[in-house]
Amino acid sequence: MALIRVCAFPASRLGYEGIGISPDCNPENRATPRELFNWALEPAEDHILDKLFEDGYSDAAVWAKQNPVEEIVQDDQPHMENDAVS
Repeated sequence: MALIRVCAFPASRLGYEGIGISPDCNPENRATPRELFNWALEPAEDHILDKLFEDGYSDAAVWAKQNPVEEIVQDDQPHMENDAVS
């Protein structure tokens, strides 16, 4: 099972390690960390929230391109057949 860590803030600027998806994935035209922290405490207007949602979707898409599922998900479990007696 793969675990992908997600952070709503630019992980590299905060010194976080091991974060897969964050604004670092797609840094152009981003809100500042100060704006993000402010919005975490008091929600922004709807059009800004919509933009943040779109940005998060873009971050995930960039991460997915850089990390193909075939390279992340490995089926290490042995396949079991149904041995139930009817």
